[in-house]
Amino acid sequence: MIKNRPVNLALTTLKFPIMAIVSILHRMSGLLLAFLIPAFIFTLAFSLRSEDSFNSIHSYLTNPLCKIMMWGFLSALLYHLLAGVRHMIMDFGFGESVCGATISSWFLFILAAFVSVLIGVWLW
Repeated sequence: MIKNRPVNLALTTLKFPIMAIVSILHRMSGLLLAFLIPAFIFTLAFSLRSEDSFNSIHSYLTNPLCKIMMWGFLSALLYHLLAGVRHMIMDFGFGESVCGATISSWFLFILAAFVSVLIGVWLW
């Protein structure tokens, strides 16, 4: 039996680099969008049926809980977009070093936080 096996594989005890966190959040936002985009397409289609359906959707979307859900959806969408652009830039060969990837990851976090705040101000 090998004695130097990992003893503890609990994810909460591991320290992930910022690049791994960006990648994991990119995948999680993509999964969230895969579930939420059909719901938003259905809502859009329902609002286009008639004037009454539009008014009912409008009154539903002015609810503060729905605004928070819309903020979360749009924040996930823009984070996924920004992280995807970052990955495409890295596919072209820019920022592939550890230092470049770290800098672009922090820049992505700062930009995503700034855009999320702007989305929140715009929705409120």
